[in-house]
Amino acid sequence: MGSLESVRFPCVLVLGLVACASPTQEGADAGTADGKLSLGAAASGQGHHEVSNGGAVRLVEGPQGGHHVWLSLRVGDVGVDENTRGLVVRYALRDSNRSLGQGRSYVSLTSVDGAFEDDGIPMLLQQDVEPSAWTEHAVQVAVDLVSREGTVLATAEREWRVGCCDVWSPGGQGGVDAGFIATLPQDCTTYCDVQMSYCAENEQRMHATSEECQSACALFPETGLPGETSGNTLQCRIHYVGLVASDPRYCGHLAEYFGFYCRDDCAHYCRVMAAQCDAFPTTQECLNACDAYPRVGQRGDPPSDTLVCRTERAEAGDCASALADSPVCRRPDAGR
Repeated sequence: MGSLESVRFPCVLVLGLVACASPTQEGADAGTADGKLSLGAAASGQGHHEVSNGGAVRLVEGPQGGHHVWLSLRVGDVGVDENTRGLVVRYALRDSNRSLGQGRSYVSLTSVDGAFEDDGIPMLLQQDVEPSAWTEHAVQVAVDLVSREGTVLATAEREWRVGCCDVWSPGGQGGVDAGFIATLPQDCTTYCDVQMSYCAENEQRMHATSEECQSACALFPETGLPGETSGNTLQCRIHYVGLVASDPRYCGHLAEYFGFYCRDDCAHYCRVMAAQCDAFPTTQECLNACDAYPRVGQRGDPPSDTLVCRTERAEAGDCASALADSPVCRRPDAGR
């Protein structure tokens, strides 16, 4: 079986149909070519359990409306153990029509009954995928285990029947102490010290040094509330750093959590608008207005017609510029 870049599913135009055998159907029950990589769908702390080809798994809806499938894995004899550093899992998801998502995450193996396992790896769906009607949606899953040097150590493929949706409450999974997370100080010292103390591998940290971390943290807006799981704020990032303090296996997943959840969104925009401006009679009216703001660009960009721009203006207390008819947040060519 080839790596993720070269793997080809038989009958590409009709993936997911019974008449089209996948590599996993032609191979071992475990869905691998060599028996060295077993796949499951366990959240962090639940422990790996094999999900065979054709097995049913649940899609998970995150706090910001995104979706993911948990991935767990069991690794056989591929020359790695719990002391092997820099391991990465690459994943690709698709159905009969299109790509649904792809990404990578670091792996922290634990020795279990003569093999090595990890769980709680989120395989993220693309933002433009709408899975709310899925009951037993056929999804092809392809996974590579890759060494620090880029060598593909093992591959596995599945076709799972995916149903929507469980709701994920970060901090409520697999032994993570949500009460402990809520007590963390909401400052850059916490954000940086936890990563440096608990994430031993540089590859799994968001920042290489404490100094670099402090410099980056100083730029994060502090307009969130403790315990928030979404929004481009320091408070959101500290929540996910708190997961690491409760369970270091989360170290390898910080990039996904920050990028997927700790970003500008309508919930955060409306919280700031409610605190700073008397612009919307109800939260729902604010959310309805926010839905029309383009989700492009990033913080620090020149003013433009975006949600990010309006959120920055709201945080600065410039309420008029945070609305739909903003004199600041508009297209550069507007009014010409």
